[in-house]
Amino acid sequence: MKADKGHSQQIGRKKKPLLRAALVEPPRLTSADAAVASTPQLKRAELVTRDENGELIFHLGASEKLAKSFATANRDLGVVLLQQVTGALPFGSDATDPKRWNFALELMGVLEARDGLEALLCSQCVGLHSLGMEYLRRAAAPDQTIEGLDRNVNLATRLFRTFATVVETLRTHRGGGQQKMIVEHVTVNSGGQAVVGNVHSTGGGGDEKKDRE
Repeated sequence: MKADKGHSQQIGRKKKPLLRAALVEPPRLTSADAAVASTPQLKRAELVTRDENGELIFHLGASEKLAKSFATANRDLGVVLLQQVTGALPFGSDATDPKRWNFALELMGVLEARDGLEALLCSQCVGLHSLGMEYLRRAAAPDQTIEGLDRNVNLATRLFRTFATVVETLRTHRGGGQQKMIVEHVTVNSGGQAVVGNVHSTGGGGDEKKDRE
């Protein structure tokens, strides 16, 4: 990550590719930098901004938030994953628009990925949700045609269905991959018998072994 003279990290886009510039070590904070950073009225509202030369600046706290958002201590990996998320956002064609980077970073932080797989699933959630909402926005445009309305709503519906699938996968992963079935009511007809527990069949019409609780 390209180092600035202050307490910030830059990602250049003129002389070096975005990702190559992100591999440079960040600058160390001086005592003066730390004092400014700890002053409430001087704290930045956005962790990522853009200077007059069009270069992205990662301010103090961005690296820590990046590590938490993508559940990795590898800053280079975190930057690549964040760039993938920003590239999937419908915020225009400007890849260095700070709005894209701050939105992605904040939303990924809210989802609180706990490991690498969750980070990937959360990234998909951000992209799918954002694109789905964009198609709904287009569908609701004042001058939208009936055909355009139908097409955009259908696209949004497909994205939200995929979003729901990813969310369910994330939920299952966070639950340890285990599913529980809770039986609240059991009806036994006259002459019947209720069995609670595991029933193992030996096959071939043999006897069944029943483990009753």
